[in-house]
Amino acid sequence: MEKTKFVVLLGGLNIEMAFLSTIGDLLDGSGWTSILAEAGVTTPGKADALLKSSHVKRARYACTVTCSTLWTLLHQAFDAYREEDQEPLSFEDWCIRQRESHPQFDYWYTVWKVELLLWVFVRSLREGNFQLYLSSLSALDPWFSALDHTHYSRWLLVHIRDMVTLRARIPDVVEQFSQGKFVVRKTSRPFSALSVDHAHKQNNAIVKGTAGVTDLMQNPKAMLRWMVAGPEIARAITEFDTNCTMSSKRGSQQGRHHEHTLSTQTSFARDMNALVETIDSYRNPFEEETSDLLVLDTRDIVDSKISQSIHDMEKVG
Repeated sequence: MEKTKFVVLLGGLNIEMAFLSTIGDLLDGSGWTSILAEAGVTTPGKADALLKSSHVKRARYACTVTCSTLWTLLHQAFDAYREEDQEPLSFEDWCIRQRESHPQFDYWYTVWKVELLLWVFVRSLREGNFQLYLSSLSALDPWFSALDHTHYSRWLLVHIRDMVTLRARIPDVVEQFSQGKFVVRKTSRPFSALSVDHAHKQNNAIVKGTAGVTDLMQNPKAMLRWMVAGPEIARAITEFDTNCTMSSKRGSQQGRHHEHTLSTQTSFARDMNALVETIDSYRNPFEEETSDLLVLDTRDIVDSKISQSIHDMEKVG
């Protein structure tokens, strides 16, 4: 095959992990981890680990709950403003005015906005939407740069350029990507497509099994047998599990996302409401009238240079 037919993709899961770490850098020192632990969303020990995204699923869930919470608090503050003002501004104009006047509003609005960018990127992967994938990558890159994630900032630009120029170089690949074939679909469930590196990690975990392959490294014959038989055994087990699951849940779960269940949604709503109440007990950050940036739980005043750098962060990136 000609070299020009090869298309190199950056790993979507690794981009998500790096951006979760970027969000952790933005939230570090804000009081976010203490508030999460107090609300019962996570334990104090796990809360600190969320800043480094050492556990992707936990970090993703915590940021999802936080994003929904900030959206709720933002609209609570806007509703209170409309009740007091006889000629209220539109929501967009009000947000612009508040960001310019109040560092506390500006900081948490920025956090909400950055988290929302990540979920747009995740959506592009889950739906296999190539155009949304490109636009979301372009939106993520300035934040990598602004928060000193230099390698991702540089190589993401290279990847974006490769994807944008793909139509001129290999138009038939673009047609396939536009049909969602730049991601892996392991099931027919909606919103469940995975990036290629994510699918590889899942398959590797199945092949390795519970104990992993560390002990096999010392035995070449056992290692060879595992390399030959492991993938086939994993395939057979996966097909068996899939058939059993489909037969037991046929008619009730078909066509639904695996998290589209009452228990999952109830748990999410409980955590979000608890986080809203906990933040409200310290005061809604979108209702703060102070000219200082405050730590959410301790109410310590942050240096004005830091608040100014946060305000200019997107522009600098």
